[in-house]
Amino acid sequence: MRIGFIGLGTLGGAAALNLIKGGNQLAICDLDSERTKEHLALGATWANTPANAAKDAEIVFTMVFGP
Repeated sequence: MRIGFIGLGTLGGAAALNLIKGGNQLAICDLDSERTKEHLALGATWANTPANAAKDAEIVFTMVFGP
């Protein structure tokens, strides 16, 4: 499945890793590029904006802090 994932903090980062390990194709976006290294090494692709993460996705997850 093509998934857009926005927000790779404590909860989002772990969830995204599980989705990648489950064989899904993830486009990831986070304000902190350091958080993306493990995901990218496992095959995720970088999206420079949330809109780009969602562009071709069948489903989009958001794990962001605040209202």
